[in-house]
Formats: sequence, C-alpha cells, structure tokens
Amino acid sequence: MKIAPSILSADFANLKDDVSVVEQAGAEYLHIDIMDGHFVDNLTFGANVVKALRKHSKLVFDCHMMVDEPEKYITDLKQAGADIVGVHLEATPHIHRVLSQIKASGLKAEVVLNPGTPVMAAAEILPLVDQVLIMTVDPGFGGQAFIPETVAKVAEVAAYKKEHGLDFEIEVDGGINAETIKEVACAGATVAVAGSYVFKKLLNRMQLNLLVGGPVEYLPPGLLQAKKNERWVGADMGAVRLCQAKIKPLLAVGDFDSATEEQVKLVKETSQAICSLPAKKDYTDTEVALLEIERRYHPEQIIVYGATGGRSDHFLANLFSVLRLDFPTFVPKVCFKDCQNEIRFYLPGSYTLTKLEEMSYLSFISLTPVTKLTLPDEKYQLFEQDLSLPTAYVSNEFVGESASFSFDSGVLCVIQSKDDQRNNGRQ
Repeated sequence: MKIAPSILSADFANLKDDVSVVEQAGAEYLHIDIMDGHFVDNLTFGANVVKALRKHSKLVFDCHMMVDEPEKYITDLKQAGADIVGVHLEATPHIHRVLSQIKASGLKAEVVLNPGTPVMAAAEILPLVDQVLIMTVDPGFGGQAFIPETVAKVAEVAAYKKEHGLDFEIEVDGGINAETIKEVACAGATVAVAGSYVFKKLLNRMQLNLLVGGPVEYLPPGLLQAKKNERWVGADMGAVRLCQAKIKPLLAVGDFDSATEEQVKLVKETSQAICSLPAKKDYTDTEVALLEIERRYHPEQIIVYGATGGRSDHFLANLFSVLRLDFPTFVPKVCFKDCQNEIRFYLPGSYTLTKLEEMSYLSFISLTPVTKLTLPDEKYQLFEQDLSLPTAYVSNEFVGESASFSFDSGVLCVIQSKDDQRNNGRQ
C-alpha cells in the first residue's frame, strides 16, 4: 500500500517543512487537492503551489483536480512538475478527451469517482487510465468521516481490473485512518490518501529530539546510534555531533562560533535547514531551537538531550530557557534528559510517573507558586502542602516503580535523578 499524504491538512504557512517531514517518514506520493470554488465550494491550490513544492521534493505529485473545465489546467500542471493528474468523471462531458490529453502530455491519467457515481459509468475509459480514485467521502473538504459503503466500490473496481486484465492503481481518498485503511486494502486499494490522519494525528503529534551543546560525557551512552532514525534538531555543537553521527537533522540552529570551518561546512551540507542566530543575541541557542521547533513542526513532545549535565549553570540556563518562552505552549512539551536526570515541567492537574525503577530520587521544584501539591513522602504516604519560590521537596528514598502527584495552580518542575551508588548496590 502506497501512502499519499494530502497537503490539504498540512500547515499552509509551512508547506515546505511539512512535505519534507512526510517524505522522510517514507511517503511515496504527495496528494495535492486542486479546487476551484465551483466544482466544489472550497478554493485551494493551483499550479503555482505545485511548482513551488516541486523544487523541494522528489515525491510523486498526485494532483487531484476538483475543477470545472479541467482541460484548461493540464498544460500548467505539466509545466509545474505534476506526475499524475486526476479528473472527476462528473466534471466534464468529455472525459475520454481530457484523459487522452493528460496522457499525451506525458503525465499519468487518473479518473475520479464520487461516492454516488457507479463504477460502471467509467467502464469504457478504465483501459485508458493509470489510476482510479474512489472518493470515500464527498469531495471538497478534509477531515470528513469515511463512508463505509465505498468499500464495496473499491472491491468492484479491483474485480473489474482483474477480470479484464487491466493495469492501474486503485486509490482511495477520504476518512482514511489506521482502521479504515485495513478495510480498503482488503478490498483491493493500492494507494491511500491520508490527510487529517497524517498531518494532524501523526505529524503534529510526533516527538522531536533536540541535541544541544555541552560535555559529551553527559549524553546517555549509545544515544545517537539507538535513535538515529528519529526526528532530530541540533543546536550549535549539538548539530555538529548529529552530522558527525551521519544523522540528517531537520534543522540546525546556532552561530557555530565554537565550531571549526570543516564542522560548519558539514552542518551546512548535511542539515535540511539552517537557522542562524542574529548578531544581537536575545535568546540562547536552546531557546531559538525550541521556538523554531514549535513554529515549524508543532510536535507533541520535545526531548532535549545534553541540556543538564553535572553543571548547575547548564541546568539553570535551560530551566530559564523554558521560563522565557510561552508557558502554555512549552511547559507540557519539553523534557530535558542526560545520563543522570530526566526533567519535565507540569501545569496544574493529576499525574502518575511510571517506569521509575532506575531512578533513586524525585525532586519537586515550584517554578511559580504551587498550591495544594499532593505527593508521596519518604514512607510512600501522601501529604499536601503549598510551595512558594524557592521551596523544593526532595524524596530521600528510592521511589519504586511509580509515583503520583497533583496540584491546583502554578508550574511544577519534576526531576527524576539516578543514584549510581544506590543503583549499583541493587544490582
């Protein structure tokens, strides 16, 4: 099954970056919905967007025209860099002529059938096409619910294809997610358009790793090798280390004033994008990287590696990096990790920390005044108190496999710390 992410559900202000991310994730097609506001109510992209994206992607551009008089757009799409052009059977009385025109221009031709259009209405032109698109929602808008009855249409097209010895892809578009893709695949679909599911459920909720500078010995052993296939952004010397490990960062941030000329060259050649710090530094490398990650990628979680170390200035600097940014946006997302510590930030609510068997201490630090903080004491019982700066509660016992806490207001920093001597004694 080929996956064709639909940019109708991407971030229009960051199309280049979103397309880059899905291409790295293994997509083979890019589905581009071209709507004219007449055939369907919505108005979206044209050949100019196709041309702009073509410079930055090697994906197969699958252009789905939802327009009146589709023959008027074929030449422009060809020149813009389209690979496949789809035409609705319902959009023209001369479907054979339009599909022939597409093929004559050197493009692959696709016929598109709305949910209410019977398969046999297209029977005469199926030998001509390279792809048949079965709409599994009514066309015009993303985010619609899958129409279950369209599964039978997919099966009907697949049976007709086999019976007549035809060679074309069977594509489905609309309401595709982890469950519905199984249904259409079993029915015979070979290409699945996934818009909302990819960009809103996967892309925008993905984890991004940020590697910052600082002493290498504070990184968890084997980190880069173990996570080389994950999404990375590098800040300053962190970007250099990623590139040296043959990891291609989505973004490299920094002034690289401590890097050699060879290292700077490597970063520029390897990174997908570069964000240089301004001459007047109002923000640290880490802060700029966090801001750019949020602006470009909107991840659910940002794991910052190498940010704490054994030096209190590294730890405090990165705490203040988060404090200077937008609390509601960043506090729930950011986690700092090194070989000894895991540091997270919490807004009011109830939480349970799990998989703590390798941690020896939990520290609760109130970054702003915290009220009604309820957490375990040394005897694993619960107590409640209010914390005001710079009060902190630190456990004196190994916390076990889980720990729960809650609070009503403020911003809380929770540090899970290993105790090497205690861990060694338990082994």
